[in-house]
Amino acid sequence: MRVIDTFEVTLPRASSVGERVRAAQDALVANVFRPHGVTVLYWAFAFVFFYFGFQKPAPAYSPVRLPLSEFFPHFGIPLQAGMLFIGLYEMFLGLLFLFRQIRLAFWFFLPHQAVTFLTLLVIPHVAFQPPWVSVLGVEAPWALTGFGAFVVKNLVFVAAFLLLVSIELGDGPEDGGADEGEP
Repeated sequence: MRVIDTFEVTLPRASSVGERVRAAQDALVANVFRPHGVTVLYWAFAFVFFYFGFQKPAPAYSPVRLPLSEFFPHFGIPLQAGMLFIGLYEMFLGLLFLFRQIRLAFWFFLPHQAVTFLTLLVIPHVAFQPPWVSVLGVEAPWALTGFGAFVVKNLVFVAAFLLLVSIELGDGPEDGGADEGEP
């Protein structure tokens, strides 16, 4: 047995390079990722929501101002009021994550994501670019614009949020996240 001072764990004597790499990886996960991963996820959510929320009311700095100028009129919402509301909403959500208020963030995050993905349906010409493909005689979008990619990347946010909620409010992944039957 040898001790790796960096991780302060004892690794079994491995017979191959692959086993040594796996043992080091396991030590890294056990001693760094597991104890600090949830905190880093909270900070990441806090930063992203607060930062992008802060940009929303500033006309010159928000990358989503132009697309949202086509979204809000569908609901009779003036652009500046909509941008201000979403900006404040996102900054509040960022603060909830910063202070680890996951139970309250739960009720703000889900509607936020629903509205975010609604833009794909309400303004598809802004989220997708030609050429559209014909599927069973129906023209379907497939190539994302920059705004469309900005929206679709939120799938990662939703997945990360589901994991965070399951860890914080549920039992969490006991086995590091592998489903039953997975190695």
